[in-house]
Amino acid sequence: MTSAEFKGYIPVIDMSKSNEKELSNDLFSAFTKIGFATLINHGINDALLSRAFASSQSFFSLPLDVKIRYKYQSHTSNRGYIPMGTETHDQFNETGESDKKETLDIGPEEDMKCDWTIVTADTHYGNQWPLLSDEEREEICCNDFDAQQFRSTMIEYFSTMDELHMKLLRLLAQAIKLDDAEYFVKRCNTQHQNLRLLHYPTLHFKPSSERKDREPEVVVRGNIHTDFGTLTLLTQDVVGGLRIQTLEEQWINVPPVPNGIAVNVGDMLQRWTNGVLRATPHQVISMIHRTDEEQSQSISTIVIPERYSIAFFCNANRDIMLECLPCCVSAERPVQFDPINAHAFITMRLQQTIATNGADV
Repeated sequence: MTSAEFKGYIPVIDMSKSNEKELSNDLFSAFTKIGFATLINHGINDALLSRAFASSQSFFSLPLDVKIRYKYQSHTSNRGYIPMGTETHDQFNETGESDKKETLDIGPEEDMKCDWTIVTADTHYGNQWPLLSDEEREEICCNDFDAQQFRSTMIEYFSTMDELHMKLLRLLAQAIKLDDAEYFVKRCNTQHQNLRLLHYPTLHFKPSSERKDREPEVVVRGNIHTDFGTLTLLTQDVVGGLRIQTLEEQWINVPPVPNGIAVNVGDMLQRWTNGVLRATPHQVISMIHRTDEEQSQSISTIVIPERYSIAFFCNANRDIMLECLPCCVSAERPVQFDPINAHAFITMRLQQTIATNGADV
């Protein structure tokens, strides 16, 4: 069975199913054939999702000279603000153009449910929480930004998503028929995760004057890449634009589903399962469709609306060696990946992607 059997759509999985075996089989089918699924009835409060998006929008609405105070400093810490033009995915990027987005990366906090006796290498790195005095807020006309509410919302979002991450790992361990249902959980339970807020600003696109056909023009906002970790849990606004590339090199949209969560396999889980579970290339684009009247006129620019999304990148614990599981190796499927430490792998991928202007890496 190939990804073509999904017939151009992303499978939607109802997490409220009482039959756990059926649920694990649904995830396994999606992750082995196409690497993506959309979760509904996942148990995460709609109000929390709304608050997280509102908080994200309030942060990105701050002036650049304020946001830059909290700039990303190190691939080791993997926290802080990344302005436009700083991130360039290397895997499939032939042009070398950077992504048209800005982000804020958030790591675990001590008041999250985390075993900090294991997470020793990162304790001297703190999150770059934005703090503004009342005077500053008034001066820059950002009275709607509440630093305390921003922090509390993101901490709650982080912990809630991590609980869903653990649930999904248990289901996948069951689907792969591992003897220990907690196998993945035990190796991903120190919250070595990364919460990323993403903002794709409004673009003013100049359509090609040479295009005379009806084919839409594609504006790339986020370059083609696979995610680095085990799983990614993504919420996106109604603007959409996320699409994935199948084994047959066809592009399939991942449409926004109200209060749905898109989940996909990352490189770590692909390595762990020797390619049984697929880390699928994906990108963020805007498709420009012009009417006959617009094509006949000389239009200088087209406004592409801004887009927001929130990604929760899940990773294996820092001290874990990513080695192909014996149950995923056979004569027909020989070992595809060399063993590598999880933290070394994620740091390597970040170094290849994010420019830090000489900061400690």
